Amino acid sequence: LQQGATIALISDAGTPAISDPGSRLVKRCHEQGIKVVSIPGPSALTALASVAGLPEGGFLFLGFLPSKKGQRRKALEKYRHLDLPLICYESPHRLLASLHDALQVLGDRPACLGRELTKLHEEIVNASLSELISHFDKRDTIKGEIVLAIHGNIEQQASAEQAIELLRAMRDEGELAMKEAVKTLARDLGLPRSELYQQALQIWKE
Repeated sequence: LQQGATIALISDAGTPAISDPGSRLVKRCHEQGIKVVSIPGPSALTALASVAGLPEGGFLFLGFLPSKKGQRRKALEKYRHLDLPLICYESPHRLLASLHDALQVLGDRPACLGRELTKLHEEIVNASLSELISHFDKRDTIKGEIVLAIHGNIEQQASAEQAIELLRAMRDEGELAMKEAVKTLARDLGLPRSELYQQALQIWKE
């Protein structure tokens, strides 16, 4: 690829790089500045997900974000703690507003934006949210169908691993009942109580 060759990544079933190891190759290509495009698939969602270099383990599809600023920010806030990537559709005239809201609510995360996928003027941009804002803010007009992938909360991944270790320690110490341990950690780490409760159920059974 670095010598100018064109290589196709194919799979015997389904779309390549959707929940298979092909995503590792796509990620390395991005790191080396090698362009990756998608052959037409069943939807813009899977077309972008296959070339975005997202981590393995799935993603959450949000459809179109709400058109009103307050509702849009509230929707993004709902998923701020998730360690899964978020993928959504967006209209061109709302793109910059949505990128600004995502930056404000989620922080400056890595992202991948696809515009006019599989068409003549296809554009795929891998950049942080702030870089995407700068990229599109320079244009007089933004046209075409848009799909946006935003990486998950990396800090949340670390916190979730920490929570598991702390839950085991609390169980072994025996000073707090399971529900009290979950309540304490949810407050201290800012993690969803329902998710911690499911983890605790498994840990207390060990």
